[in-house]
Amino acid sequence: MKKYVPAIILTWIIAFWGGFLHAQEPFNAELPMTCGDGKNIIKGLNETYNEEIVFLAAGVNHRGDDIFHSMWISNDNKTWTFLVLNRNKNIVCVIASGDNYQLMVPDGI
Repeated sequence: MKKYVPAIILTWIIAFWGGFLHAQEPFNAELPMTCGDGKNIIKGLNETYNEEIVFLAAGVNHRGDDIFHSMWISNDNKTWTFLVLNRNKNIVCVIASGDNYQLMVPDGI
């Protein structure tokens, strides 16, 4: 049995440490997010938080719907909200939001 112990230990070390050397495979996850009527959510951002849009990027989802990613901020109270609008369905989802943001502007802009 003693002559097999080094082989068993080596196998265990390779199996144990080999798991750490591989990157995590991508997976789908569901974010805790709120979705609803586009006009009502955007109106709430303006009226409740005084947030205004500062970034907009158009795209198409896997179903062929037109979507828009947008970042909204308020300089007054330092709140921010990241939204995704499905234009075809007029549904907006709040992906993330928070406060105390720091605006980073790349050189040359």
